[in-house]
Order: sequence, then C-alpha cells, then structure tokens
Amino acid sequence: MKTYIAQQLAIEAAKLTELVARFAASYGQHYTLKPASPQPAWDLYDSIIAQQTSIAAMLDKEALENPYSRVGKWWERQDIIDLATLHELASEIFRLISCCAAYESSDVENAIPLSIRRAQESIAGMLHPTAVHRGLEAHELAVESA
Repeated sequence: MKTYIAQQLAIEAAKLTELVARFAASYGQHYTLKPASPQPAWDLYDSIIAQQTSIAAMLDKEALENPYSRVGKWWERQDIIDLATLHELASEIFRLISCCAAYESSDVENAIPLSIRRAQESIAGMLHPTAVHRGLEAHELAVESA
C-alpha cells in the first residue's frame, strides 16, 4: 500500500459518507429495506454497496482475505452502514495514511509493516461482506488479465 492509494481511500470514504447521509436523510437512520421499498431507496443502497466495493478493491488482497471486525458486524443489525462506523472507518484510513507515509519515509525496505497490514484488515472488517467479496473478485480479475 502506497500513501497516495491510502489518500484515495480517504476520498472514497468521504463519498461513502455522503451517500449514507443522503440515505439517512431520505429514509431514516435505521430504515429496513423491503421488497416493496421505493426504487430510489434500492438505488441508493446499491450505490452504497458499490462505493464500499470501490474501497475494498483498493485494499491489498491479503487484507480482504482476513478482515478484522473491531466494530462488530453492523450488516447483521441494519441494512446501511451507520455514521459511527463511518467515523471509525475514516479514522482507520487516516491511521493507514500515517503508517504508509512513515514507512515510505524510512530507509527500511523490508516487508510491509504489520501496522499497514492491520489497518487494511480493520478497514476491510468495516465493509459489507458483499463489498469485500467483490473486492476480492476485482483482484482475481486483475491477475487473470495481467
């Protein structure tokens, strides 16, 4: 993971926050999607999952294979990631930026530090499992096409 990729993660997390805020403003913070829910709610839900997938695809494959859930499995309690979890996600992304910048500034050229790997695993653990799965698929497609 390079610092510039970690910075891009922060931008993608900001976009996710916007989508979640729009969903909460339109349908309520704890809205449960049902087959009869309005199509715009489903469209926004799909956009939220797609945005999480964008974040997942930027993480290292190893992090997606070993997500660490430090905030619990929010998707078992609600359909949409909550703003508190997004706050934790953003904090972890900023920690990742810091770890990457420190690593790139050091003279050490060993394996990726544990701090970078753990931060990515924690980020992966906050994403919906569908997004993590799709992120893994994106990695596999990239390998196949290379």
